[in-house]
Amino acid sequence: MSEHTPTPWQLIWHGTEAPYPLSIHAETGASWITRDGEVSSRANASFIVTAVNSHDDLVAALEYLSDESRYDVTVTRIAKAALLSATGKST
Repeated sequence: MSEHTPTPWQLIWHGTEAPYPLSIHAETGASWITRDGEVSSRANASFIVTAVNSHDDLVAALEYLSDESRYDVTVTRIAKAALLSATGKST
């Protein structure tokens, strides 16, 4: 699997009159656009940007919580399951 575009990403709203009213941009210059300016598309794009930008911090927190020497088995089991979901890798 190839590496994703580095974060942070940002959501740009160009307005409903623009040919592409909504776009997501990365600092690398990469961008993704949609022709659909619907409110649901804006909400989904905003959710994607938030998820992408918080992913690394959330994975780091889950890795910390999955340390069995710090927490009980229930906490580590939940953290490990969430890490698997977030990264596709088991710990």
